Amino acid sequence: MTDINLNSIKSEIKTMRTVLTVFTILHIVYFLFSIMSLNSDLMNIIWTIILVIFYFNYILFIWRMPLDKFDKWTETIMACIFGLFAMWVWVQFNRIEKN
Repeated sequence: MTDINLNSIKSEIKTMRTVLTVFTILHIVYFLFSIMSLNSDLMNIIWTIILVIFYFNYILFIWRMPLDKFDKWTETIMACIFGLFAMWVWVQFNRIEKN
């Protein structure tokens, strides 16, 4: 593995770590908004956009890693399945919470 490739991977991992930290903080803020009944339809739309951007960024991260094509496709399909499942659970929980 070349030095340039190794630096690129380190940079990507550092970026993903930052994205995950911000994403975790946003989850905490969203949870606090839910507890304080500040949860609104606008907030849900914004949160959905943030989730889609996060999953898109995560899939791009997978495809930038030095894996073979089969592993990249497998990881991408798993991320999509679990991402859709997580968003579906979130929508169901939101409906229950509103009732």
